[in-house]
Amino acid sequence: MKKINIIVFAALAMLILSSCGQTDASQPSSYDWLPEAKSPDEILLYDRFNQRFVTYNLKTYTIVNKNNSLNYFQYEFNDPESTLFTTGHSLDNHFKIIRKNDRNTTVLVTMDPSEGIFPLTIKDKNTAFFLKMLYDATGRELTDQRAIYKMDIDQNKLNELTETRGLSISKGIYYDHMLYFTTYNDKDDSYSLYRIKDSNEMERPELLQEKLESSDLYVSEGHLCLSSSTKIMCGEKRFPKRSLNYFYKDTLIQIYVGNNADTKGDLMLSITDVKTGKEKARIGKVIDFKLNGEQMSVYTHGAMYTVDLATGQIIKQ
Repeated sequence: MKKINIIVFAALAMLILSSCGQTDASQPSSYDWLPEAKSPDEILLYDRFNQRFVTYNLKTYTIVNKNNSLNYFQYEFNDPESTLFTTGHSLDNHFKIIRKNDRNTTVLVTMDPSEGIFPLTIKDKNTAFFLKMLYDATGRELTDQRAIYKMDIDQNKLNELTETRGLSISKGIYYDHMLYFTTYNDKDDSYSLYRIKDSNEMERPELLQEKLESSDLYVSEGHLCLSSSTKIMCGEKRFPKRSLNYFYKDTLIQIYVGNNADTKGDLMLSITDVKTGKEKARIGKVIDFKLNGEQMSVYTHGAMYTVDLATGQIIKQ
């Protein structure tokens, strides 16, 4: 999980947006800090593609602060409304579970120095699942210790789902009162699908399917959605798969690098009606978005927009 996130996004991140914002010289020399909004004209956003929190000026529509430390990232759940994240260094660890608001962040759980913790999926407002890893003194993962942990958010307490320990767990989703997750098979470069009842922390996972091409899982319109490298399959429906994919109500929100003459190199945000499969809106140079019922606020380099998710109407602020 750790290597996947960093390899997929970090290289592009450094090329595309490395010039946007600089590390605040007034901050401690240690990499272990996060930006915050310091004035009424600022808001704390999550640069989703580059996996970093950034301070954004609402008047100039620019990033004014972020931590550019190499290998230090913030990791999100695949739930566009979640305020829970983890943060840590891909080599030095120092992982934490944190909560973000529009101004700053709060540490909920600090992991041991030898541990890594990554978001897996959200069950409800009080329950989240994480993937915990353990590393030796050289930084090598102890793969037999990888496991899923269930968090009581009110109590900030983590409990291991003991029968998941040692599995090569990759991605997860909560669906129909069950936790579904995929594991990696290095022999044939494929993934297997499991499910487990989280009510019993000693429950043994049930193997459902093997030879999957991709680890990614989603839920849309009451369907558990599997995926390949290029498509998301939800029942009879097929959607193109992009770098980041979020299902929200009847909407598929995607972020990807544009590749045509007008958008090449830009980070694009696409909004698709999952019932019809038709794209409703597209916005370039995206940094982050926030959802409020049927409205979406989109923050970009140079502008801010409000999108009506029902109609696809875009209003520039």
